[in-house]
Amino acid sequence: MSHREDILEAFRRNKGRMALGHILKYPWGYEFRARATELRKEGYIILCEKGKTPSDNMYTLSEPEKSGQLRFVA
Repeated sequence: MSHREDILEAFRRNKGRMALGHILKYPWGYEFRARATELRKEGYIILCEKGKTPSDNMYTLSEPEKSGQLRFVA
């Protein structure tokens, strides 16, 4: 399984939300930023909510729309 697939599986198991501290415990954790950029280019929406410390930053991943329509997030 690729790191991209591992990331998607981890987010799915965690209901689409993971703190940076949790992400960094995975083997792909330190590559997350690069893989997140790739996923965004494929239509995934990955948002970051700042926490009290960087490891508390909360990332939310949303799957791309199947209809082909763009979704805007405010």
